[in-house]
Amino acid sequence: MIKEKLVLRNENEICPIDINNLVAVTIDNYLCSFYIENRNVFTCTKTLKEVEQQLPDYFIKLNRSCLINVKKVQSVNIREKTVHLSSGISFNFAAQHLKALEQALGLD
Repeated sequence: MIKEKLVLRNENEICPIDINNLVAVTIDNYLCSFYIENRNVFTCTKTLKEVEQQLPDYFIKLNRSCLINVKKVQSVNIREKTVHLSSGISFNFAAQHLKALEQALGLD
């Protein structure tokens, strides 16, 4: 069964997030940041692996520290290895993840 919401918690608040509104997830120094459409970033302590296991297949890894929602991709710049998302944010991807990105976008 696929979850529709991801319930996150940090020391100040509990935040239920509709997975369809989740744009990307990044990790930096043990802090996991959740980029949510029409909202700021929610930060908590989780590993990227923990989060990845709770998300549906349309979330793919771009590099060691970033997952994106493929449904939110606006464009991909292959030369610069950058993915631009609907919320206006961009992330770099590792060359080894290009094939998976193309497959997820239906370009295989």
